[in-house]
Amino acid sequence: MSWIARPDFALAHGGLLPLMAAVVLAEYCESLGVTATLKWPNDLLVDGRKLAGILCEARTDVTGWAAVVGVGLNLKTPPGGWPAGVPGVALDTLIATRPDAGHLASGLVHRLDRALAALGSVSGRRRVINDWMDYALPIGTPMQRGKLTGTFAGLAPDGALRLQTATGIEVVHAGDVDLITTSDTYEG
Repeated sequence: MSWIARPDFALAHGGLLPLMAAVVLAEYCESLGVTATLKWPNDLLVDGRKLAGILCEARTDVTGWAAVVGVGLNLKTPPGGWPAGVPGVALDTLIATRPDAGHLASGLVHRLDRALAALGSVSGRRRVINDWMDYALPIGTPMQRGKLTGTFAGLAPDGALRLQTATGIEVVHAGDVDLITTSDTYEG
């Protein structure tokens, strides 16, 4: 689904929007009985398998700015299962009742609308960072961004990824990271 956000705060804080959406989705999944872990910046994992991803695109105009937040939540397992090498999971295998897309979307939009208002304040932005960390992969999880390899060291106040490398803390503001496992690297 896509949700259009029209924030009343500065675009400078827009980097927190996908993190806020991830927290809202993780909380919503938790209300369904599914515990998800967040991988920066925008993936929800269940036991290392991808349940959802969030993408944001922002635009400015004379009235301010707006963003389209795309939420891809796996509702049903593909016929024949997940392709080899794709660690996916869907709600249909995690909850007892069949997931209804319309009902889920309506509930999620309501929660996103409520959360957006809170993101306009300093305390709301801090809360998003703290809440995101509550669902995050453990500190010390091995990751890489391109040729930059290290371990997850939390989030910066603006929502950027802090990556502990051999030479110190590197801050990653955009893009995606891969988890490093003993068997392979999965690009999520």
